[in-house]
Amino acid sequence: MAVKSTKHRSTAKLAQKKPTNSGFLARFGSQKFMALAFVVVFAGIGSYLLLASHAATIPLINTEAEAMTLPSGTTIIADTTASGGQAIQFGANGTATTTINLPSPADSLAVTARGVQCKGSPTMVTKLDGVQVGSSNVSATSWTSYSYTKALASGSHTLSFSFTNYSTWKNCGKKLLVDKAVFMGTAPVTPPLAASDLMNRKDFIYGSEIGAWRQDGKPAIDLTTNIPNLVKAAQFPIIRFAMYDCFEGMTCGTDNHAGTQTKAKFDTAIDGIRNNLNAEPLFKLLPIAPDLIGYPTEIDGNKFCPPTNNLAMNLPLYKAVVDQAGSRIRLYESTNEGEV
Repeated sequence: MAVKSTKHRSTAKLAQKKPTNSGFLARFGSQKFMALAFVVVFAGIGSYLLLASHAATIPLINTEAEAMTLPSGTTIIADTTASGGQAIQFGANGTATTTINLPSPADSLAVTARGVQCKGSPTMVTKLDGVQVGSSNVSATSWTSYSYTKALASGSHTLSFSFTNYSTWKNCGKKLLVDKAVFMGTAPVTPPLAASDLMNRKDFIYGSEIGAWRQDGKPAIDLTTNIPNLVKAAQFPIIRFAMYDCFEGMTCGTDNHAGTQTKAKFDTAIDGIRNNLNAEPLFKLLPIAPDLIGYPTEIDGNKFCPPTNNLAMNLPLYKAVVDQAGSRIRLYESTNEGEV
């Protein structure tokens, strides 16, 4: 039996140990998430570790339906109320499939869906590893979460959604729309950290970084290369990304220059991290480097270091980023405590 709840978007603050030279802002969906250590090592492309200590159920992985393998008659639609601004619409009976990699054991799955009603509701059948975990009559006409209890070990699993009762009558036809699936699990409480065995610890949430010199996140997210497969095989749950200039149509920096970052390339990068790499984006806000960075246009990173008499200089850019990202980015990092 599916447990149904109306889809909503909420924000929980990320508790953190604040470093001396940087502030850390983050939002992690509707679940509280505590990070006790945050280590960053990078020089263009790098890696970082988050040491988690919590016992609450948290989102382990978010799978966007539009990134799945779709059957004939199923299309990707634009929907500003959907996660990532897109969803899939079944126009006939069929099954959408994908492979997911769980970083740790999961205990439940929540599928966000809605239906076009026609002499009854569309039926959605959800399977994991080929075994049915739920069959739901999707009577909701707005995005609604259908939850199923299922214990899964960490590692690779197959996920599928099927539309099974397509029909038409006079001027209507049943349709099933699916937005995303979120796997939930409980992480173990972390024991006290001993410096002597730091590199042997197995309870880190680890990640990688995409260099910010390409505004669209490529080549890391480029499905024409093998890079996304390598990233997914490594099961990175978090990918750090930054943009090195403000959006077109804005002026920014101490020199009030015109922005060069297009919102389309920003969307490509963020959606690519989520859909192509199956990871959560961690977005690093400007400034990111005290030198020239960028391709094909180089921007002087020093221009984004705010003077002491105008510490809020970059806030309009921050607000524009958050507005453009919507719910797609839930983790943010700021490098200037004065701006936090």
